[in-house]
Amino acid sequence: MNDKKRLKLLKIESKYYDIQRKELKAIEKQVDLSDKDILDVGAGIGRLSFPLCQTAKSVVALDTDKALIKHYKEKKKDNLIFINESIQDYANRTSRKFDIIIAAWCSNEFLKHLKKLSHKKTIIIILSQAPNSEYDKIIRNFVPPPNPKKESREASVKLWKKINININLNFPNKKEAKNVILSDLILWWGKKLTEEELKILDEKLEKFITHRKITLTENTKIKFIKLR
Repeated sequence: MNDKKRLKLLKIESKYYDIQRKELKAIEKQVDLSDKDILDVGAGIGRLSFPLCQTAKSVVALDTDKALIKHYKEKKKDNLIFINESIQDYANRTSRKFDIIIAAWCSNEFLKHLKKLSHKKTIIIILSQAPNSEYDKIIRNFVPPPNPKKESREASVKLWKKINININLNFPNKKEAKNVILSDLILWWGKKLTEEELKILDEKLEKFITHRKITLTENTKIKFIKLR
């Protein structure tokens, strides 16, 4: 898949996700973001990076997807820098420390790299999608669920706060909902549905139609972590 097509799919996939910015509002209730240096790991299309610019001193959006380079150049902000690099490579080459680090799906191995970019007062915010949401259940009709992993404790960090929020994906019609799901499957699983699977997707979405519109829920877990 070329960069142009991948960027198009990324924009489609994120178009209806958390339009009300519940994730960001939940973070702002717990942490003062004003005048802070923030690192957004796995920033993607900039769903958090761009709004964070409005209050933060600086934002570094870090992502390995080179399809995003053009996107960030076109939406340039004075206090936002996009770095097309892995967290491991970036942590090993920079001496910069951040006040707040936001990351998704963070393992203990991943956390080791984040600690290199932290000072004593850094707050690390981990976002992850909880299973069995309405959206997740539809996706799991076509791809297997991730292997459950027991969380192990990292001795040098402590869990400060943990919250769960429900996010609505509000689609204007079935066609748009279908388009987003198909983009999601191609982007993250390389899965293109067969004719039979497309019929199954249609049947699943029909159950959620109200006045032509479709609303599907996503469940997000947010952990706030401090260094010991």
